[in-house]
Amino acid sequence: MTQTIKEQVIDKLTAAGWRVDKQAKTNRYTVLTHDCLKDRVICVGQNGAFRVGRTVSTSTSLATGKGALNRASQYAAIARLYDSKGINVSEGDTAQA
Repeated sequence: MTQTIKEQVIDKLTAAGWRVDKQAKTNRYTVLTHDCLKDRVICVGQNGAFRVGRTVSTSTSLATGKGALNRASQYAAIARLYDSKGINVSEGDTAQA
């Protein structure tokens, strides 16, 4: 069975060490966290809507649909870089990362 874009995005991020936040108080988005972005979360919604911000309500949309897969690849690479070298990008502009 083919995965939805949302499932593909979540799988790509969790494979790179992102964790699903089961405590998040939203039914609309799946919220993921990682130490590389200490003060930010990734929110994945229907059709892979990809949002980043401090909270779900203050997050900014970065991509939807297939563009979300590209964003997921970028944020997965950030997580792998952090895990291998301890580089933290939360100080800078993560939307450009």
